[in-house]
Amino acid sequence: MTSSKTLLTFFTVLLSVFTLNSKAQDTPPPKSNHIIKKLYVSQETEMIFSFANIDADSMNFDNIMRWSPVFNLMAHFNYDFSENFGVNLGVGFRNVGFIAETKGGEDGNDDLKTKFRTYNFGFPVGFRVGNLDQYRPMFFYGGYEFEVPFHYKEKPFINGDKQKDEKITAYFSDRVNPTTQALFAGVQFPQGFNVKFKYYLDEFFNQNYEKFEGNTSYKPYEGMDVNVFYFSITWYPFQSTKHYYDLKKD
Repeated sequence: MTSSKTLLTFFTVLLSVFTLNSKAQDTPPPKSNHIIKKLYVSQETEMIFSFANIDADSMNFDNIMRWSPVFNLMAHFNYDFSENFGVNLGVGFRNVGFIAETKGGEDGNDDLKTKFRTYNFGFPVGFRVGNLDQYRPMFFYGGYEFEVPFHYKEKPFINGDKQKDEKITAYFSDRVNPTTQALFAGVQFPQGFNVKFKYYLDEFFNQNYEKFEGNTSYKPYEGMDVNVFYFSITWYPFQSTKHYYDLKKD
């Protein structure tokens, strides 16, 4: 169950950015500009608000919003066939995860919260439909992304206290699946503000992972079906890098 407080925080941030975006529209627009039938590069930095669908055997988890403003960097290689339709390929990396909370302990009153995250190499392919003007774009976009988790972290808290001895970090960990796939869709607004929704098709954990303690072993993630999804905010992710610096010179 998603916390109403974290949802309120997300929509407050969203409203604030919309307000700033609306005020920016008071500036007289420059002439329109499209880049047609030429390959151009753009950069993206995401501010991610992530959640997860959690289905765990005999466990009741609350899902808390996870905010990850760093490090989420992407380069896009764009090609527009017309002023209204374009495609793009990308490469980059991002910080993706979720926070799970439940009650436990001997009396059932301890607050057990665990933060899970991976850093992923990402390779998106997508399309854009609408007004692809470099000055005042207004379009919808969507696509598919293939990702490779290369660093895993698991950080538990009990009643707000970090359990340092139980923190887990590892490169290319077997605790998560070696690859993951996602679908995404978003909208680009004229003054640069961009909002995206993304859903991971593959489960976060490798449920067959075995942890060994002495002569015994167990599967800590068995029965935990977790699919991460997120909303993100960014600014002009498909605007040509050259065009951006030309505007800065003006």
